[in-house]
Amino acid sequence: MLLNLGVIIAHDSILDAHCFIAPGSMVSGFVHIKNSCFIGTGTVIIDNIKIEANCTIGAATLVNKNLIETATYVGNPVRLLKKTSKI
Repeated sequence: MLLNLGVIIAHDSILDAHCFIAPGSMVSGFVHIKNSCFIGTGTVIIDNIKIEANCTIGAATLVNKNLIETATYVGNPVRLLKKTSKI
């Protein structure tokens, strides 16, 4: 796992192996980010969110729902941009 400058991880959150959290991202409480996810600069993830393994989340995305498919996500609020195959 790699946490960059200015990242905030709140209580009771789980970040699995090989995750990359870009600068200025905020992860609220009770979030579970599964293996090998890329979280873009300035992303905000609200409470009680689960993110599937191998997801890519673009910069400044607001994640306000569970991301249950391996895919690339962007936007405010979050939306699916492109499905990707599981690794």
